[in-house]
Amino acid sequence: MNSLKSFVLTLGACVGIPTYIMAVRPYAIERERQPVPYKAEVNPANPAAPPDDAETFKGLYYPPSYAGDNKRGELVYAREGCAQCHSQVVRGGHTAIDPWKRHAGREQEYKKDVPVTVRETSPWDYMHEDFAMVGVRRVGPDLANAAYRFDTPEKTAALYARLYAPRADASREWSNCPSFGHLFEVVQKETEAGRGDAVRITGKHAAKYLPDSGYEIVPGQDARDLVEYILGLKRDYDQPASITGKKPAVEEKK
Repeated sequence: MNSLKSFVLTLGACVGIPTYIMAVRPYAIERERQPVPYKAEVNPANPAAPPDDAETFKGLYYPPSYAGDNKRGELVYAREGCAQCHSQVVRGGHTAIDPWKRHAGREQEYKKDVPVTVRETSPWDYMHEDFAMVGVRRVGPDLANAAYRFDTPEKTAALYARLYAPRADASREWSNCPSFGHLFEVVQKETEAGRGDAVRITGKHAAKYLPDSGYEIVPGQDARDLVEYILGLKRDYDQPASITGKKPAVEEKK
């Protein structure tokens, strides 16, 4: 009995201690990190004066943090189960052809006019998230760089329409994305033209989703937050040298 007890305790220690040191403790530390603002060096001639930040640095934080709408949208994204069908991770070249498959996050076929360089995802990209929305499979396109796809007002409006009626257009009849109609409201039109933020549903099957005459579809707060979150998904900022292995260039003083 004593030998069995010792074996169980020893086995638990062998598993538990490394798990705490390598996973639990680092996670507890990292999740409490807060973005810090960029600051210029203090003027030696007047140490008491606040740093004279360059205009381009004012208001910037590192690592980038989400604004309120993005943070609320992250919760909506998690609550609605978007991570069950969409990943947010661009794999490296060591994963054979996966990074270049359609909808894998690296290809930017929607940017043929202005190609976008997309890098491999790293843990640093998830520092500002309470829960890393890595995803479990790619039923739908990877969203790690979704902001590149919806970079115009017209494309953003199409995103709202797609959330409400994902199969309205004949070109998307294959989609198995659920409708998020519960994030929208059907309201009576106040003017004949309707509100500027009303969802414009077009396509072969649009009639199935259009409300009765005199009414229009407008996004609720959750829908707005979700879209703001998606529009904020862009891995375009520099990573620290500790991850890339490349030291930042140092400007020589003349």
